[in-house]
Amino acid sequence: MTKARYHFCWMRESSKGQLESDLGFLLDDDSLELAVAGCHPAQTPEWVDGPASSEDMRVVLGENADRKLNLIKQTCGHIREAAGDVADLELHLPLIDRRTWNRRFEILAATKFALSPDLARVLPLMDGSDWHRHLALLCQGVSALPAEFWLRFEHEFILDNPIARMSVRILLESYGFQEPLENCQTAALRFSMPGETGLIWRQSPPEMKTGFFPAYVAVGKAVQKTMRRWLPCLYFQNAEPFGKTFFTYPMLTYTHSRIHPGRGSNEFTYDVLDEAAVRLACNFGQQHLQERLTQIRQALREMGHMDTERLYNPGNARNIVDLVFHRRTGLASLLSAETKIMDALVSYGAGTPRRIQSGQVLRAADELATAVDRQLHRALKGHDFSELFPLLLMEAANALSGALGGNTGIQVELRLDDRKFQTVIGQKVADAA
Repeated sequence: MTKARYHFCWMRESSKGQLESDLGFLLDDDSLELAVAGCHPAQTPEWVDGPASSEDMRVVLGENADRKLNLIKQTCGHIREAAGDVADLELHLPLIDRRTWNRRFEILAATKFALSPDLARVLPLMDGSDWHRHLALLCQGVSALPAEFWLRFEHEFILDNPIARMSVRILLESYGFQEPLENCQTAALRFSMPGETGLIWRQSPPEMKTGFFPAYVAVGKAVQKTMRRWLPCLYFQNAEPFGKTFFTYPMLTYTHSRIHPGRGSNEFTYDVLDEAAVRLACNFGQQHLQERLTQIRQALREMGHMDTERLYNPGNARNIVDLVFHRRTGLASLLSAETKIMDALVSYGAGTPRRIQSGQVLRAADELATAVDRQLHRALKGHDFSELFPLLLMEAANALSGALGGNTGIQVELRLDDRKFQTVIGQKVADAA
């Protein structure tokens, strides 16, 4: 088995108010036990050379050192098993807070790890919401991230029918990719953003201060654009949804509605009770809706769904918008979701610079992940879009960084079967001071 090099990441609260962060420091396999024990020189700068042997670690670990060393070795065994033959990867340990700090080695030894091969990342086995809290914590709980640390999101689509190819093609075109999909079996998109951009939340202007409104107008536009790109693509992956116009019509109307430009002192998305503004936004996208209906109709015909395709006549675009506006429920759910997501990002971002105690940081990360996941789960009844949390956090941070004059840019890699293409979105280099 190849010995790996790890970009080691571990957030832990060893005592009340004290949040310690290992984010991306590089270590070789021979030093893994030291890092898991918390005895690596990068974790303990007061030790010039750091403990170099098991005997040194016993001294540092104190009481029951042999038992603790055995648990550490078990943890490292799980990590190495998950890493396999990958030579260079990112390793994340689970968060240990002060309530469980004294049992940290037992918890780590009981943790199972899994490799995400496309991202070269070893993670504790945890559900999506736990990983989202972890990301939110990384982006506000530390003062610096090393240059080699990246925030990432990846999604793979199976292109096994005309509807899937249509939806993915529209998504790819929105990022500037024009590659044909007719002979492709899979399409995967990977988004990568430097960790330092993710930390822009620590520079966020507080509410009612200079720069707050324009900064969060940019964030609001990024959130709206990302949701309008991704929700329909994830939802429309086969012909089944198109028989349920109660859901598809609102999704299509929402997708092509105009993005809210920002108004007043704190309005970043549409107020569902402002019927005039919502109606105007929906009317604005009717031409694009007609184009989408033409594509949907063609794809449904190719799949032999002749009874369903008549529901998507491009000439009925105006009637569809009228019907959606009359029903309101589906459209209101989507617009309300993006408003509440934006509210959560404002609360998270505007308060970050003032959070010093670890409890405040942990609570804010939990509140953001919980709020955003809940809204992505509720945006359209019966469909869970919460996997988009990492991408929304990246897009929001990139927009905030640009509004505050920082570096921006998210690398986007497209993989079609075994072919790769790359681009960069929203890139800007900050002016030198």
